[in-house]
Amino acid sequence: MSGEEYYKLVDPLTFPLLKFGDMFSDESWGIWIEPPQKQRKYLRRSPEFHDDPDKCKVFENLDSVIVTYPPVGIIKANDVLLSGFRSYVANNLVFNDELDWHDGKFEQQLFRFASPDEHRNERSGLRPVDGRNALHFDPASRKVVEIAEPVIPLCSDEPENYGSFIFRVLPKIASIQQLPTTYKVLVGAKHDSMKALLGIFGISKDRIILHDDRVIYKLRRALIPTNRNPHAFLDEATVGIFSRVRAKFTTTGGRRIFISRKSLSSTAAGYRALVNADALGEALERLGFETVFPERLSAEEQIEVFANASIVVGQSGAAMFNVAFSHPGTIVVDIESEGHWIHAHLCLFSSLGLRTVIFEGMAIKREDRDIHLPLAVNVDAVVSRVQSLVLLEQVSAGVNL
Repeated sequence: MSGEEYYKLVDPLTFPLLKFGDMFSDESWGIWIEPPQKQRKYLRRSPEFHDDPDKCKVFENLDSVIVTYPPVGIIKANDVLLSGFRSYVANNLVFNDELDWHDGKFEQQLFRFASPDEHRNERSGLRPVDGRNALHFDPASRKVVEIAEPVIPLCSDEPENYGSFIFRVLPKIASIQQLPTTYKVLVGAKHDSMKALLGIFGISKDRIILHDDRVIYKLRRALIPTNRNPHAFLDEATVGIFSRVRAKFTTTGGRRIFISRKSLSSTAAGYRALVNADALGEALERLGFETVFPERLSAEEQIEVFANASIVVGQSGAAMFNVAFSHPGTIVVDIESEGHWIHAHLCLFSSLGLRTVIFEGMAIKREDRDIHLPLAVNVDAVVSRVQSLVLLEQVSAGVNL
């Protein structure tokens, strides 16, 4: 880790191709590619309805698009350093859990490493040199923890974000089903709900080493699952493990739920606060909805709520990623006021077979920032749309009106 050394950001797909059994050899280094060992293509569908009653014009085009994914793999690396969120450093190379890099992707990651912001640079300790793909690694005074036994890192970008945990971390459990259950799992589970989800998905407490992204880990033998779902479109294996969990929590179904962010500390501070949330909640309750505050619920309770919902209304945010536990055909009314995350949200909804309504709210400008703005939504228009959806739901269920 000398200051004179430089490191190159590389695509793990350039590593030697391993057979499955090769991963368990002490000295092997490379990548095993999950069959069928090729790119995957999925259809991100346009929403069933796109409502913009107040002419917010956040989204001009929500047409269907093809989403292309790289193959899925497990990287086998020896004597590798894990720094920050998900940067691996060894043999003068740097890589992470992403595959199929192109020039634009390299530039984007190097730009992130150059940022002074800890979240943007992933606490990696890596800095580009002269704008080239040459990285200086400065571990500063970070503690170094050595893990000598085989370990499976489930580390990802945005480790503190619950939505990221749903679509980036938990899907990696599908990748490690055939790996020995004696191997430890290094994972960033910073909240109780994340720890509980690991157990629900079959990772026992005795296997877990909690990842501290302010520490550098020296991993003697690491098997690193790659990101299965870079765009939040959950692939078949991911949908499979979520559906098996959902089945354990499905009871009567038919619940109508309004997901509120009101009790979040970030909302109280003005970040993405829905200023007329009370009015919307009261109007929906008159239609038989219950207001749910996910952060007040255990992981099991959150799964149960979404697994038994027939209609979900909510403002976009991490808690709405719980629709991963909803049944195909569930109606989701997603209130959006900024354009940054719509692609990922539509990918998620499409992959789950949900009936999607994108409802635009009006962002309220602030001088101190230009994202995560408070917003207002047209309550009467939301109610009108929901009433029509409830009617359709009743007709499809054969209810005599």
